[in-house]
Amino acid sequence: MPPFLPGLELSRRFYTEAVRPLLDEALPGIPHAAARLGSGSEVLGYDTPRSADHEWGPRLQLFLRPQDAGHHGPRLTALLSHRLPKTFLGPPTHFALTGEDPGTDIRVMTRTDGPVHHRVDITDPGTWFTAHLGFDPSETVT
Repeated sequence: MPPFLPGLELSRRFYTEAVRPLLDEALPGIPHAAARLGSGSEVLGYDTPRSADHEWGPRLQLFLRPQDAGHHGPRLTALLSHRLPKTFLGPPTHFALTGEDPGTDIRVMTRTDGPVHHRVDITDPGTWFTAHLGFDPSETVT
């Protein structure tokens, strides 16, 4: 196994070396931003090799304009499932469910021969903020 690479650096390189080239090929010049936000020890820089046992690995959020996320999101998700490498700098890019409920279940990295169930979450900022904060901060806050 390669030496431990902190999750934020892994995610940065995953975007730069794997996701961005595919995005540029599929949708050249599309406005976007990439980040690793949300829950996870790596977001705060507290990850260790033990973190790799759940919800850790090559993953990120890809933010598009709302109209682009709705129009291109499903196609990009499918493209990445079929064209991302099966592993990236050691860890698998496939995240498997550990149980029956995809809404509450955690995912773990595992190897696969088929398309990867990646963790490149394609969304727009308003949708992401509403899901995580309960409101869109670009709208009026009451």
